[in-house]
Amino acid sequence: MEALVAACPRLEAVDLSHCVAAWDREMAALAAAAGLRELVMDKCLSVTDVGLAKVAVGCPGLRRLSIKWCREISDISIELLAKKCPDLKLSNESLGSLSTPEKLEDIAMVGCLLIDDDGLEMLRAGNSLQEIETCFLSKLSTIGETLTVLRLAGLETFASNLQAIADSCKNLVEIGLSKCNGVTDDGIASLVVNCGYLRTVDVTCCHLLTNDALAAIAENCRMLNASEENPPETNIEIFTKQFTQLINGLQH
Repeated sequence: MEALVAACPRLEAVDLSHCVAAWDREMAALAAAAGLRELVMDKCLSVTDVGLAKVAVGCPGLRRLSIKWCREISDISIELLAKKCPDLKLSNESLGSLSTPEKLEDIAMVGCLLIDDDGLEMLRAGNSLQEIETCFLSKLSTIGETLTVLRLAGLETFASNLQAIADSCKNLVEIGLSKCNGVTDDGIASLVVNCGYLRTVDVTCCHLLTNDALAAIAENCRMLNASEENPPETNIEIFTKQFTQLINGLQH
């Protein structure tokens, strides 16, 4: 990493996803790239708050950060990022004080088990927040009014969780529940009754669902089949694909 930074003094973007050799030492070396704007370090399992803090201090112009499945990252480094990187726009994970940057629009929090409700609570001031990919749900009421996209892929999600989402996040247009254990017909029904703006509902590999869930989606989420002159093909294609996959799964 030292050699890379030395050879590329204008380095602006680095992707270290799944780099098992990336430790805090490598993060400290990367921090010398003062012009860094984008850093993706998904599943860098050995990077801790110490390494991310080095980046926060050395790269104040950071605008996009992805730290999915960085299990050693906690609210501590997130708070430091908020203070040191005022231009941070697309932040991933643990959130802590990332409500501070007014431009915050997109957050992903997947597999960061050290980020707790206190970290999410700090999002209350972030009224520009539009998207969250999260691994915990209990404080959604703090940000629900502006939340439009919620992706929970692989998270154990029960009917009570979906009810909480429905109560707090009525403006959702997309929800991702792919491979979420615990998703049932009742949970989907309670969700879609209150979230009538939904355009995309991803229930891929939710094996507990039956035709009742699809019926509830079709009845309550009229936007999925909105008759527009030029309807968004992506939404229709996604829904059709998921519908076909679910029906095929029910037949086997």
